[in-house]
Amino acid sequence: MASDIRDLLTMELQDTYSAETQLLEALPAMQEAATNPKLKQAFTEHLAVTQRQVERLEQVCQQLGIETEGETCNAMEGLVEESEEDHR
Repeated sequence: MASDIRDLLTMELQDTYSAETQLLEALPAMQEAATNPKLKQAFTEHLAVTQRQVERLEQVCQQLGIETEGETCNAMEGLVEESEEDHR
């Protein structure tokens, strides 16, 4: 059972890491595309928060001996693709 819990934890951490790193890559384009100053600021602030979250996930994974790279978070991938379509 402990292995099952460890596997679940690993999958969840890797999925979250994937989602956050995808968002980290997408936010600058969203910020650039925004025309409303408050929205631009919100993207700027969220970029900083997301960077800290990625750093924390890397620390947690390192402490637990878990590789950060795993399956791609398909949900975030879909959201990023949708946001890119809206900007075309």
